[in-house]
Amino acid sequence: NPSKITLTTDEGTLKTQPITVSNTNKFALEGIQFKVTVLTKEYTDESTIEKWFQISENKVDVPANDKKSVNLNFTPVLGESLIPDGANNEKISAKIEISNTFFKKEANIDVTVNKSKVSVVLEGIITQTFTKTGDAYLSKPFTLKIRNNGKLPITGIIVSSTGEDACITNRGAQVEDWIKFNEFQFESIDATKTQNVIYYIEPKGGNAGEDATCKIKVSFTNPRTGARESVVSDPFLIKLT
Repeated sequence: NPSKITLTTDEGTLKTQPITVSNTNKFALEGIQFKVTVLTKEYTDESTIEKWFQISENKVDVPANDKKSVNLNFTPVLGESLIPDGANNEKISAKIEISNTFFKKEANIDVTVNKSKVSVVLEGIITQTFTKTGDAYLSKPFTLKIRNNGKLPITGIIVSSTGEDACITNRGAQVEDWIKFNEFQFESIDATKTQNVIYYIEPKGGNAGEDATCKIKVSFTNPRTGARESVVSDPFLIKLT
């Protein structure tokens, strides 16, 4: 029991299904084993999926007119699941064989593995206007919000505004020192959490009428694939008056 098992879970998330073996005989059943075999799948190799299934206890004994329960644990491992970019889940069918030297029973298993969404959003970046104080444009602090809208923590976060993402003035000059970050590296951001980043704008050497188009980039390690990815803000202006 149950005679048919239906499981739904996300990549990287354990799903547990109790299985009960009832012995209605007048003699004990010994050395009962459990084996899962994948019948059909969409993307991930059968041998990989079968390793995602684990039985909490194998080779169990059930006394006469008694029952024994074990847990069927299923964990689709991050980095092993091969759900592609264009799909949201993977459908899997399998069977579990419960047997010893005297008997064999089978139960069908239907599994849906949902892809764990990875989504990083940048907020709090808008056009900023600066007016000279004396002979200089003074530094001003602002707050960038890095919001992890996904289902998994992201790691290895680096914030930057350099290279191809550096500010470009309307006079064609590339300036990499107008935007500085109080902190630019973070170990991780948990799912559904937000990391605030203080950044400073100081348009050194700028002149009235000079506008700069800027971007801020946040790179991180994708928890599904282990690859480095990045999200870049929409271009914003630094206006000098």
